[in-house]
Amino acid sequence: MKNLPKRIISGVLFFALLVLAIYVEPHAFPAMAAMVIIYSLREFFAMSISPDVRVWQAERFLGQLSAVCIFALSFCAIQGFIPARMMLLEVIPVTALMVAPIFRKDHSDMQNMAYIFAGIAYIAVPVCTWTFLMGRCEGKDGLLLLCVFSMIMVSDVGAYTLGTLLGQKPTSRKLAPSISSKKSWWGFAGSVIFGAGIAFAEKALGWIDFPIVHCIAIGIISSVAGVAGDLVESLWKRKFGVKDSGTAIPGHGGVYDRFDSSFTAVPLVVAYLIAFSLI
Repeated sequence: MKNLPKRIISGVLFFALLVLAIYVEPHAFPAMAAMVIIYSLREFFAMSISPDVRVWQAERFLGQLSAVCIFALSFCAIQGFIPARMMLLEVIPVTALMVAPIFRKDHSDMQNMAYIFAGIAYIAVPVCTWTFLMGRCEGKDGLLLLCVFSMIMVSDVGAYTLGTLLGQKPTSRKLAPSISSKKSWWGFAGSVIFGAGIAFAEKALGWIDFPIVHCIAIGIISSVAGVAGDLVESLWKRKFGVKDSGTAIPGHGGVYDRFDSSFTAVPLVVAYLIAFSLI
């Protein structure tokens, strides 16, 4: 629990930045999302390829460029700034990335290309779904995205709190012991309780105008999918033998550590809302 105050403080400050970029000045949202993609990919490549940025430098750069282009074109198409067919322009940087290794002298470590494309699919594509919760980037259109982010963050606090208080006892059952030795079913329960609770509170405050059953549903989806996203990152970190993806955010680790849950939670929330014609 000694790390909890730092975790909460950094989380509150970080959420304040999200409020500024999404709600107060929503036109800053594309820049914020692009930075999340760039820094998350940078940390992912440091884990999977090498901490030395000079290793596979050109391919790393093309990977980040491809990811940002995928987001930018998707954002513009979803917002209606460009025709949907213009999204096909994404193939240009992606093709350049595919071709780049041809010019390498050493092809013994071609598995790095798989990690680069995995990073794009795992990070950039989910971030594209954030745009569906932004509306037209004016007025209060960013409020729904902020509410979903708050569900994910509060769920994380609930998992950390209940998991630390009750989930570390010798008799406590672990959620996925082969992946994470600390995550427990108590922590999972805390995540779901806090996620549903914050969703109920946001509905009561009038921040979300969906029927209460749907608010509770997206709160639960956010928490469950958030835990799954955290476990997915734990799989990667266990494979590459690292504790945190970075050190950018005190109490949380890197940018990738902070947003790992949102890479699974937001897409599933968007899918739920679309399935029920709520957006």
